[in-house]
Amino acid sequence: MPELVIYRIDSKDRIEFFNTEFQAAAVAAGFSEPSTIYGMPIWSYIGDPDLVELYRQVYEKVRSTRAPSSLAFRSDTPEARRSIQMEVRCLDTGGIEHVCRVALEEKRPPLYLFNSQAPRNMSVVKMCGWCARVQVYPKWVEPEEASRMLAPASSGPLPEIAHGLCPVCADRHLTQRRLAA
Repeated sequence: MPELVIYRIDSKDRIEFFNTEFQAAAVAAGFSEPSTIYGMPIWSYIGDPDLVELYRQVYEKVRSTRAPSSLAFRSDTPEARRSIQMEVRCLDTGGIEHVCRVALEEKRPPLYLFNSQAPRNMSVVKMCGWCARVQVYPKWVEPEEASRMLAPASSGPLPEIAHGLCPVCADRHLTQRRLAA
């Protein structure tokens, strides 16, 4: 299992720290120069409005209660299905620390869809940032099925992947957090 991935944002939600494990994960995901994100708002890297709302709710609760919050989500690699446990903690400065660990990892044959080196075309598919299902119109399917549907020959350009929330996760997590507030 990989080491803990840790990153921090300051009180204005700007990225102020990440450890070497974060950097390695970012490079593996195709981000060529992670050091360029220092000082950037975390919101610059979360494009989906539902995901932004979810994280804003989590940050607001953690900052106001000073109590950590634990979140579980999927973060697959090309070779594995992974469940991640993330603890979000408020720092004395008003910043937020994210500590992520792999809770479960199941090896699988590599998925071409998740290959960061694969050529991409201009189309975009949405992948749920919580359950990792991929929207292949009109439905949301597991990554293995999406890979078969979108890249059956394991060659040629693939659509870009944008993260968001599927309707099930949006309803479950956003509604749950609104009720808890």
